[in-house]
Amino acid sequence: MIKIVTLLKRKTGMSRDAFIAHYEQVHAPLAVTLIPGLVGYRRSYIDPSRPAFGQNSESPGFDAITELLFADEAAYEGALAAFARPEVAAAIAADEENLFDRTCIKAYVVEEHRSTFKGEYR
Repeated sequence: MIKIVTLLKRKTGMSRDAFIAHYEQVHAPLAVTLIPGLVGYRRSYIDPSRPAFGQNSESPGFDAITELLFADEAAYEGALAAFARPEVAAAIAADEENLFDRTCIKAYVVEEHRSTFKGEYR
């Protein structure tokens, strides 16, 4: 499994509710149609009003954590090839302009480790 984690900041002046609505109703469906090989696409939205475990409540500098999951390296390479196609890159970039502060996008390939709880693997 190849996992990409992306940290995303909403466009300046866009409300949190409008950001989530656009991401869920427009951008995510667009991405699913344009990115081949996805086996998982998760979006988690930061709730700045609820700091976890007593942490500082100041903004982390991003509003969403997105995970893109690919079955293997070949599927990931296929997605990269799709992103390299001008029409795909243009479609994604055009909608990103409506949604994200594109200067702040950070994406990483990550290695996931899971813990065992009472005999279950989660």
